[in-house]
Amino acid sequence: MANAKLIMENWRRFIKEEEAAPAPEAGAVPPAGAPESKGSWPSEPTKKVPITAGSNLTREQIMQTWKNLAAMNPPQDPEKTLADIGGPDALVANVKDLEGNMAGSESNPPRIDMPHVDPKKGDIEDLGGRLEKGQLDVKKPFAKLEEVAYDMPDKFPTGLDKADQPTQDRFLTKGLRDNSDNDDNSVKMGPSKIDVKNSYPTQNAIYLDKCMWNILNFGPTKKGGLAHGGPNLIAIQTSDGKNFILDGHHRWGGAWISGGAGAKINVQVLKGLDIPTAIAALRAYGNARDNPQKD
Repeated sequence: MANAKLIMENWRRFIKEEEAAPAPEAGAVPPAGAPESKGSWPSEPTKKVPITAGSNLTREQIMQTWKNLAAMNPPQDPEKTLADIGGPDALVANVKDLEGNMAGSESNPPRIDMPHVDPKKGDIEDLGGRLEKGQLDVKKPFAKLEEVAYDMPDKFPTGLDKADQPTQDRFLTKGLRDNSDNDDNSVKMGPSKIDVKNSYPTQNAIYLDKCMWNILNFGPTKKGGLAHGGPNLIAIQTSDGKNFILDGHHRWGGAWISGGAGAKINVQVLKGLDIPTAIAALRAYGNARDNPQKD
């Protein structure tokens, strides 16, 4: 009983002290030695710090972006992750190298005009199968697609995510109705491991904070190593062996920023199309699979 009485007295004293303690003023600086208050990790990445052909990010901008995310209680330990990358100097150098590969991208399409192929919905397998069977109409001559209630070009329509299912299905099988023994099925897509430094963007900007969010959310790529995840990105490979990212720019960027120029990524490599046709064809394909454009 004496122990129970002592516990109750201590509890009452604790409650009184808590009620009497003044609430901290808004914006007040914590006393020296107090534990740092962590923010809440966002479920979706922010897109506030663009990397473009002419962004010329400073060391301060790069490190401040990292510190802002590190203060938001990310799933990966920020200090360990930064050490795995090689420290601040390596982080900054990797970002600047990535920025260098954006040279010439100022005339590329904005992100909202890029393909949206969703591996979570099985789009990768579906796209590969349709290409193999010649179902997608990606080579001349092009079959006509019946008009619907809004403007929709016959070749690679926009807005198919808003069309009805029969219209979407007609587009996804249009290659079978072009009345020609064309080579639609000569366009191939298959998994491959490619170097980040020999890969280039097809959109005009990516975002540093989204790349860093990927690193602190999923973990870094080891220096010179293979990025985590299966071949869910899509890149078109030109005859000179260069790779141009069509879908998955921020995973490419995150692999470079954490693993350096020697890192590799798992992708689906597309062969047999030029870059503008590939962008338009895959954008229309993604829309026909009910994927709206991303801003």
